[in-house]
Amino acid sequence: MKQNIDRVFPYEWYAICYSSDVSEKPVKRKIVGKDVVLFRNEKGHISAVHPYCPHRGADLSLGSVVNGKLTCPYHGWQFERDGTCACIPSQPDQTVPKFAHARSYPVQEKAGLVWIFPDHTKTEKEVKELTIFEEINQDGYKLVPFQSLWKAHFTRTVESILDIAHLTYVHKKTIGKNMPSVVPDYKVEETSIAFLFLGEEHI
Repeated sequence: MKQNIDRVFPYEWYAICYSSDVSEKPVKRKIVGKDVVLFRNEKGHISAVHPYCPHRGADLSLGSVVNGKLTCPYHGWQFERDGTCACIPSQPDQTVPKFAHARSYPVQEKAGLVWIFPDHTKTEKEVKELTIFEEINQDGYKLVPFQSLWKAHFTRTVESILDIAHLTYVHKKTIGKNMPSVVPDYKVEETSIAFLFLGEEHI
């Protein structure tokens, strides 16, 4: 049975890449199991849409941005920031059919990062406010890139990050040094802080 990805990952704001990663050309990334293509219009505003053309499934990240519109490399179909198909060059006088529009995702930039809310049924005005750690924008703090490939199921990755009992044994020479093996009771609080950097480059 296929797992519903929307139930595995909560609908939250996720950092998908750095703002500097998206310039003149479309860029494809994967976040919480979904491929998206990011592009900027002529004013520099960023957008995130489903990366495969509704027409023949061509990879839109291989296309270009023409007059602020994402342009398919196969037949030249053009898409607005919200995924609306604005032009079908081979049939310029015909009404654009409903199937021709691409899904789009709420996206915004903050603290030098591109954040995406992976629910295509919502607009940016309909989703929760993006809140981040205040320190990211403060002087004296710097966001440093880090990348690591774990050959493990994502549930084991999350479990490892949350499991402090293993530090004494697995990381006894570094962060677990001099830590007691007994874990005292501690309080867990839920916050509305966005998920920082679960994005990965699509290979």
